[in-house]
Amino acid sequence: MRSTLPPILLLFLVLYSFNLDNFSLTSSDKRLNSLINCGSGFTCGGSGQCFIHRCFCNPGASGEVCSEGTSRDCSSLEDLQARLTCFFHDDYGTAWVDYRTWRETLAREETFWKRNVRESNDRADEHISGFDAFSALSLGQHLGQYAELGCGPYTQTYTSLTRSRPDLTFDSITLSDPNLFNYMKNSPLSPYKDGTFLNIKTYLVAAGAEAPVFGSDTFDTVLMVNVLEHVQNAYVVLDNLWRMIKPGGLLIFNDRWVEKWTFDWLDDAKLHPIRIRQVVLEHFLVQFEVLFQNDNGTQEMKQRGGEHGVYFIGRKKLETL
Repeated sequence: MRSTLPPILLLFLVLYSFNLDNFSLTSSDKRLNSLINCGSGFTCGGSGQCFIHRCFCNPGASGEVCSEGTSRDCSSLEDLQARLTCFFHDDYGTAWVDYRTWRETLAREETFWKRNVRESNDRADEHISGFDAFSALSLGQHLGQYAELGCGPYTQTYTSLTRSRPDLTFDSITLSDPNLFNYMKNSPLSPYKDGTFLNIKTYLVAAGAEAPVFGSDTFDTVLMVNVLEHVQNAYVVLDNLWRMIKPGGLLIFNDRWVEKWTFDWLDDAKLHPIRIRQVVLEHFLVQFEVLFQNDNGTQEMKQRGGEHGVYFIGRKKLETL
């Protein structure tokens, strides 16, 4: 039910246009058991991205430290479809795109929601099923300082989590999305449109998940559901997500991954440019102690055909793997 409280505390950050085109991107090799670490000034030859201390190579580059091959200059291509094709890496999928491509797809996403102002649960029933109705969370579990990244106009906190588990409690809720202002203005059925949310102290943050807005070890619980395909750089987003959760804190996570490049999803990629392969998610999720993991997806994913994904709940480990 929509809150009737007076306007609550809002933390409105200016839309964080975090241009990653010239960001120092380091990396980890595709082998999860690689002993090569990055960070502390090591940049994987300038041809990869440092993702939780391991090197993942940019398109065109390969090798344990991304020293083989040559990174492709995808940003210079004028055609959006050509850029989306160029950014696909055979080992890792499309894990990042240039800022121009991301802004073009973000604008298309904004236009989509302006035209679709009807109430939407954003596949909430499917997500509830994928998480087994969040049965891994104990009765009345307290989620403390809680955040949802990439909340969209309706939030999975509202449509999935608290709808199926109204017994859960919070100290505060932070909702973050780069399009948050537009959703409040143009999505009349958004549950946070009037600046209130679930009768709980809430912070609204208009920023992309790549932006270094939140400090390390900030949140007790972070939820991120079906967000990666919308971002500019999945490596930076996942690294930020891992960093902002307190040691022992809770991750509630879902996303999809692809096996190989296919032209079948090019039209959808013009809204959702990121298409990562499973190895990227594996490196991220191994940093958490598993409480719940569903690698079989949902019935809806099977019906749509060719989709793979994971529903995951876990606690952040004290040491990085």
